[in-house]
Amino acid sequence: MSRNAVLISMLLLIAASSGCASKKQAMSNDQINAWLSRRDNSELPYEYHVQSPDVLLITAPRMTELNGQRVVIRPDGKVTLNLVGDVLVAEMSPAEIARKIRSLALKYYEKDAADVYVQVVEFKSKVVYVFGQVDAPGIKPFTGRDTVLDVLGQARLNDKAWPQKIVIVRPNEDPSIHQKVTVDVKTMWQTGDVKENFMLEEGDVIYVPPSPLAQASMTFNRLLSPLRGTLELLGTAARFGAGGAGGI
Repeated sequence: MSRNAVLISMLLLIAASSGCASKKQAMSNDQINAWLSRRDNSELPYEYHVQSPDVLLITAPRMTELNGQRVVIRPDGKVTLNLVGDVLVAEMSPAEIARKIRSLALKYYEKDAADVYVQVVEFKSKVVYVFGQVDAPGIKPFTGRDTVLDVLGQARLNDKAWPQKIVIVRPNEDPSIHQKVTVDVKTMWQTGDVKENFMLEEGDVIYVPPSPLAQASMTFNRLLSPLRGTLELLGTAARFGAGGAGGI
């Protein structure tokens, strides 16, 4: 066998081995994604403080002027509501806003009719970030009760992800302070121990790195890319050479 044919065979063997291992990693990450999608954080305690341009839904079953209003918080921190006019709500929790609206509505309604509930229906003022080996990278809304696993469930690990080495970076007002932690999501999935599934804070960055095999494959492909045309020619020459040798 010629040296060119040996080289081509070795490259094909490396590529095939990498493909088999990648399929195993993809299956494992698919299982982790399925586990993430079934998680429920609805019972987590939190107190979200609204800002512009969050969107609020006002529910007041016995006050028709207010009931069902959906309002966007303006840059000045206020919303305009029927009956009560402009209301400053920035930096308040939904419960605090409800109490404030109720106190204003008591000028027009009896106490037993002035039931008000406020819900944030679009979280737009605060965000976290996720990038790396995920299907849906980018900016994600921060709701005040988001955990590492919640955001990863939204982003979904791809087949190149390294779930054992996911990095969370927390910004600090002092640029000399670097707050970083690595979490092992695969172990959480395997054991059910989610003590590393900590609450995120506004502005946190989640980075999902490629697995060592995926990194090696990407590096290999980068190195191989300029040589692909040459390898194709060598492959053709090797096939012709083999055919010629067989015909003698």
